Amino acid sequence: MAKISSCYTLCPLIDQRSFLGVSEDSVTGCVIVTLGKNIIIKFKLSDQKQVSSWSSKHKLSAPVVFDATGQQYVGVCNANLIVLWEDSKVQLNKPVKFKFT
Repeated sequence: MAKISSCYTLCPLIDQRSFLGVSEDSVTGCVIVTLGKNIIIKFKLSDQKQVSSWSSKHKLSAPVVFDATGQQYVGVCNANLIVLWEDSKVQLNKPVKFKFT
């Protein structure tokens, strides 16, 4: 049977209602935190420090994940747009996009 112990604060959130999810990153010991408005933050778990972050012009509608096969991040925006980008990308001004209906 599972036992719930004390809480672990991963990162401070300004608006907890905008939290979409946490997923595993390509780097061991790091996670991707997705905030619903348009913010993606990569955190290092050992020291709880921000490693990098991205923001999108479009509202995120699902947690961002890392695609190990394509070596890129994948996000869903506005519930009809798949957005792809690499870790080296500083800004998401012109990411690869696929629109679906």
